[in-house]
Amino acid sequence: MEKTKLVALGKLSDYIEGDDESQYSVGELHGKLIEYANGDPTVYSANHMKNLLQKRFGERLIVTEGCIGYGRESILTFKGADKRLLHDAWYEKREKNEESERARIVLMAAKIIKEDIQSKVYDNMSYPQAEQLFERHNDLIPPSLKLMVEELTSTKKSDLKIARKQSMICNSIISLCRPRTFISPI
Repeated sequence: MEKTKLVALGKLSDYIEGDDESQYSVGELHGKLIEYANGDPTVYSANHMKNLLQKRFGERLIVTEGCIGYGRESILTFKGADKRLLHDAWYEKREKNEESERARIVLMAAKIIKEDIQSKVYDNMSYPQAEQLFERHNDLIPPSLKLMVEELTSTKKSDLKIARKQSMICNSIISLCRPRTFISPI
């Protein structure tokens, strides 16, 4: 029985590391764990599974505790690849051709921004009230994405219309990267 539990937990870890998503509810992962344990609901409790995943992933896992009484369960957010590996790979793979090097820089920036998007915790259990739509929407945007969009769309004049358009672009990008775990407020 213990071997079945460990195999199921190993499969769950492989699933998490191989999936493009980075944010899961505890219930969703517990359901996957039961599936990997051939449908055995006694494999591990959801709480015990969460603790084992925290031990397994360490700092790469952010746990946002939910309020069960309010119908919200805990959310597990997994950070992307180790930044040290990203840094080492960057310097090892420099290109000789200027066009190839520029493409490599853009791809690396995209990977960094995607990692920032995937490591952010989003509340998708409720939709903000109408008066809050534009108040807190910038809190949802990772600084790296905001910087990139502002740089790409910079104009000599700065006004609210341009800022809102930039926010909509950022929200669209986040929605594409996190279709199941992000509800755009705008």
